[in-house]
Amino acid sequence: MTITGQAPRRLLGFTLDGQPFYSIRGAEQGTSTTGDIVTQTIDGQPINNIWAEFQQTLDIVNNRRSAVANLLGFTTTRSADAVAQTVGENEFERASEFGEPTGLRATEAHLVLGYPFHDYDKATRFTWRFLRDATQEQIESVHQRMLHADNKLTTTAILKRLLDPTAGFNADGRTVYGLWNNDGTVPPKHLFSSFAGTHNHYMVSGATTVDGKDIDDLYSNVAEHGYLDVPGSRALLFVNPAQMDAVARIRVTDEENPAYDFIPSAGAAPYLTSEQIVGDVAPADYNGLKIAGSYGPTWITETGFMPPGYLLLVATGGAGSTRNPVGIREHIKPEAQGLRLLSGANLQYPLVDSFYTRGFGVGVRHRGAAAVMQIKASGSYDIPTL
Repeated sequence: MTITGQAPRRLLGFTLDGQPFYSIRGAEQGTSTTGDIVTQTIDGQPINNIWAEFQQTLDIVNNRRSAVANLLGFTTTRSADAVAQTVGENEFERASEFGEPTGLRATEAHLVLGYPFHDYDKATRFTWRFLRDATQEQIESVHQRMLHADNKLTTTAILKRLLDPTAGFNADGRTVYGLWNNDGTVPPKHLFSSFAGTHNHYMVSGATTVDGKDIDDLYSNVAEHGYLDVPGSRALLFVNPAQMDAVARIRVTDEENPAYDFIPSAGAAPYLTSEQIVGDVAPADYNGLKIAGSYGPTWITETGFMPPGYLLLVATGGAGSTRNPVGIREHIKPEAQGLRLLSGANLQYPLVDSFYTRGFGVGVRHRGAAAVMQIKASGSYDIPTL
């Protein structure tokens, strides 16, 4: 239908001559069918089996955690803990025939230490076409990269907290501490050792190369608080590979006059020596952590997570021990703990837009159970960038 002198009008649902237009489409072009569902990869691996395998892998990762996190940290769901900052200061008293003994109570040796909490996540951004044309190895390579990124996240967070003396606050207003750092807080007395508010566990070596005296000083700074007196405790020294060569060359005959020789561990490459080794050789592995060797009572491990030019000596009580220096806070709900893989909105393709998430936070739990040294000739301690 047209009107004289005017341009033709186009009506919705009608042709130009006014007839109804019945060929409006959509159902056969916009509706998913069973033929559209991606059931397997291009090499024949079922997608649902890969999804289940990823979930099982995460269970293993969460149960074992990383070796560094296990030996440096203790997991908790609390916002803060009141923790004694020394070991073994409680005493019995002589009993009387008619009196009652005094009770054991918390003293000023206990400090309230806060733990922050933050959520972290990362998406995979798979599409159904990628899943259709990808091999199982291509999909799993992304999963492995996610596991590595999570290990980097947690390990770096723990080391960053130990290497940074700056205090902060969590969401509940609790102070999140670093190690003892000349902040005016007086560490509690241990045996014959007493301390002042200037006590500092962030040290500078006074030279540009690592020597045995540096390790001696780190060990003494931790041992004087009693953390290495407890049976089962172990001194671990974390070094960057850039410092490992200098550590491996430490000998008692050096001009610096170190107290011990460096002795390669049982897992070291074969080597020749004209001298007899007295005592036990350090193991190749300690709770999943590779040990390079020993210096006296200290076992040494090298890791690329440590910044070059810094040494970290820690008193560990073992995997997940409450004596470990760092508290690792997780969510109070068990189902929200650890590294999780959540499916995307499209339930037909759980890997499409799926994402990994972890919620945690770290704070120093025992301020005297670790000590840090920066290797430089002079000046004050510099906070490293991790």
